[in-house]
Amino acid sequence: MNNFLAPVDQRGLVLALEKMTQRFRQETNVSIFFQCGCRQVNMGASAEMQLLRIAQESLANIRKHAKAHTVRVLLTCSAEGEYRLLVEDDGVGFDNVRPNGSPGEHIGLSIMEERARRVGAQFKIESEPGEGTRVEVTYNPGPGGRKSDQKETH
Repeated sequence: MNNFLAPVDQRGLVLALEKMTQRFRQETNVSIFFQCGCRQVNMGASAEMQLLRIAQESLANIRKHAKAHTVRVLLTCSAEGEYRLLVEDDGVGFDNVRPNGSPGEHIGLSIMEERARRVGAQFKIESEPGEGTRVEVTYNPGPGGRKSDQKETH
């Protein structure tokens, strides 16, 4: 539970993701690779926090359910300022990514989707039994680079 409450490192999202993947490796002995294709991350603190929490929930799900041998966390950014966070594993995967089940089932997936929606990000999850799982968040902060931290006033 402490992982979900840990603040984003003062030095930003990239260092926080590096530390998270190192901790995951130490605690699980699963091969995990973190790659960052961004020279600089320029998004608001709220967006950084939500992306970090999505990565944390993804890793928690992998730890609990995936039986994965290899995990990859990738943060990329485009020249247009769009960021993409990808967390994928080679675990057991699952069926029914958008379940019609009873309330409480797959609550972590719903929370991740809500976190993405809060900052205007796109959230996608792909999984098949025996094929692993891929969580992808695409975030574009828009003009000014810190859209998620600005309050609208009318």
